Amino acid sequence: MKIAVLSESPADEAAVSILIEGLLDFSVQWDDFPEPPTRGCNGVFKAIEPTLRHLHYRTDVEALVVTLDSDESPLHRREHVEAGSCDTKCRLCRLRAKIEAVQAKLRPRQGRGPIRIGLGIAVPAIEAWCLFDTDSRISESAWIQALQSRRFPFTKKSLKQTLYGSIDSTLALETKRLVEQAQRLVKEKQLSLLERLFPVGFGILADEVRSWRS
Repeated sequence: MKIAVLSESPADEAAVSILIEGLLDFSVQWDDFPEPPTRGCNGVFKAIEPTLRHLHYRTDVEALVVTLDSDESPLHRREHVEAGSCDTKCRLCRLRAKIEAVQAKLRPRQGRGPIRIGLGIAVPAIEAWCLFDTDSRISESAWIQALQSRRFPFTKKSLKQTLYGSIDSTLALETKRLVEQAQRLVKEKQLSLLERLFPVGFGILADEVRSWRS
């Protein structure tokens, strides 16, 4: 299966690729696309249309995975999907709406269906996915409570400090550490626990990815 990954940084993409292979439980052929002009959350939103157009018309990619950090944005709720509604402040809802709008404008690919989409929101950042099993305070529910109380047992900065030894690390170090942790989670069969502790941000992504096995 040929898949592409778009995230806030190349380091995030490297780690997410490993987690996706772990969910699928088979090797994946990863496809590249033109580097987005900017990264971060806003850069990903700007890159969605040119990335999807490139993959749709110029490649035989079967699926695209897009992930973002939640930061302190409102967390997605599953009823948004079930009710067909969209919270304009929810990053998952915004991603889904943006992608659906772009795909609606694409001409059908001869002999192939539309590119499958998997969306994930790391709460509050991808570092939480990599450290959750080393610190019992780290979970999606804990972050929801923290946003409500404004008392934070961990923050995006503290997660970065723990994983990289600095809040201002290099891309090379971030890539190395994220890849190491993602490989460890897959090897130690921790993805089920990751899904239980992050049922929306990772769980929705995991459900979608597993559907690609058939």
